[in-house]
Amino acid sequence: KNGFNFTYEGLSKAVTDKTKAILLNSPCNPTGAVAGREVMEDIARVALEHDLYVVYDAVYKHLLYEGEYVNIASLDGMKNRTIYIDSCSKTYAMTGWRIGYLAGPREIVSLMPKLQENVPSCVTTFAQYGAVEAISSGQESIKQMHDQYAERRKVLLECIENIEKISCRPPKGAFYAFINIKKTGLGSEEFAERLLNQEGVVVAPGSAFGEQGEGYIRISYATSVETIRKGMERIQKFVESL
Repeated sequence: KNGFNFTYEGLSKAVTDKTKAILLNSPCNPTGAVAGREVMEDIARVALEHDLYVVYDAVYKHLLYEGEYVNIASLDGMKNRTIYIDSCSKTYAMTGWRIGYLAGPREIVSLMPKLQENVPSCVTTFAQYGAVEAISSGQESIKQMHDQYAERRKVLLECIENIEKISCRPPKGAFYAFINIKKTGLGSEEFAERLLNQEGVVVAPGSAFGEQGEGYIRISYATSVETIRKGMERIQKFVESL
């Protein structure tokens, strides 16, 4: 009912004496939700009132279909409270190459190498060169990729509309649809397992993302239109068999 977004009341209620930061992912995996300016202002208000940091994961910011991209660090009082995380994985289709970066308050960022150097030693060399080339010469590909995802999103939503007992709030960003399956009478994990066994289609059960995800499945449309149509035909066959 809130578009899979934070509200001021809900977020304030979740804060405890142990809370140090708010984790924010917009556009969002798994829901496709986008926190617009009003939502960002509510999050900033909670952060300021409770003296919290915001860890802002913005890796899907170029895959935006509705609304506007708002960086919470640009709001009053938030620059020194925001740890901004971004990546080449989604923007330049470099998923798995593990090229990312962050920006934030010096006192926080300066401590991170002490933790990081004990996990990986470095980013592999060829991926570093790939990232340099992507950032310096790959800007045209961003729009091309965005347009392809927008078309896939359109096809997916049309297919969902034709299937009884499931529904979906149109995702505003990223490349996921969070589909409501409550009318099927199945839990999300059972739905996913039976769909896989009967029709060979893989979806993520909503419960994998926390208890509030129960009653939903996540579908990725980071694939061809042909594959999306084929997968949705099989999902329709499965739902009709219940």
